Amino acid sequence: MFSIFVSMIDIVIITATVYLLLKFFNKDTTADKQRAIAIIITALVFIYALLHFLNSTILFS
Repeated sequence: MFSIFVSMIDIVIITATVYLLLKFFNKDTTADKQRAIAIIITALVFIYALLHFLNSTILFS
């Protein structure tokens, strides 16, 4: 059950990250916005890694 939840969250995180990367490399994006986008992407990657760590520890414990 938890792995299904993780899979749904993965789709949302990957979609959000791709969208933010496209915004990051847009020529109209200012440096302040790029900094904020970089922080959000870092947080999303951390959440992604944490979810997969929890998923593997719950499944194999």
